[in-house]
Amino acid sequence: MGADMSKYSRTQSGFLLLEVLIAIVVFSVGVLGLVLMQAVSTSNSTNAEDRTTAALLADDLVAELWTKNSAAQPGDYAAWQTNVQNSRLNSGLGSATFTPATNQAAITITWVPRGRKATDPVAIYTTQVVIQ
Repeated sequence: MGADMSKYSRTQSGFLLLEVLIAIVVFSVGVLGLVLMQAVSTSNSTNAEDRTTAALLADDLVAELWTKNSAAQPGDYAAWQTNVQNSRLNSGLGSATFTPATNQAAITITWVPRGRKATDPVAIYTTQVVIQ
């Protein structure tokens, strides 16, 4: 029985080390996947925050238009543009097209997404409203 055990251990030598190495590789791939998912989640969260900020800034101008019950350019339009530039949006710019005849306004806010270069494409938030 001792000879059989010795023969068995010689044929099995090194397999435990190989199994451990394979387990480490599988575990490492899993951890790498989790890290990448976290990075994508953080990026998406940042983009959602920027879009929400743009929507709130556009809503500020819409509220001003509704208060005056007119789609004419409000007197504090320049102040609104300054608010867009000073917001959390990277290189944020706000513009609006006012059409008093139809009581419509088109509001556009552009910015460079965080973590991107100024030469990269800008993100755009556009909304159109009818003031009644």
